[in-house]
Amino acid sequence: MTTSKVKPQSKFAEANGLRLHYNEWSTQGTPLVFLHGITGSSNSWDAIAPSFVDDYRVMAFDLRGHGQSGKPDSGYGWETDYARDISTFITEQLD
Repeated sequence: MTTSKVKPQSKFAEANGLRLHYNEWSTQGTPLVFLHGITGSSNSWDAIAPSFVDDYRVMAFDLRGHGQSGKPDSGYGWETDYARDISTFITEQLD
């Protein structure tokens, strides 16, 4: 597969009452989930994610308040809200 031609599918999932956006480059293989930094989004991984599609199920999601994910008025604690969203996303999308 020519990985440079792989484009992600834009998808949404519900986690903790919030609509989370994620990009998925492949649907087969061992899951590989990319997380962006504080000023990023799932698109931060557009250049590198295609390199892994032959061996992994590649996904990257927008944390709450970022990219196309929901933007609640509150609930932006790293140790609580973000961690819970990540855990819920992984549990629900990868089971």
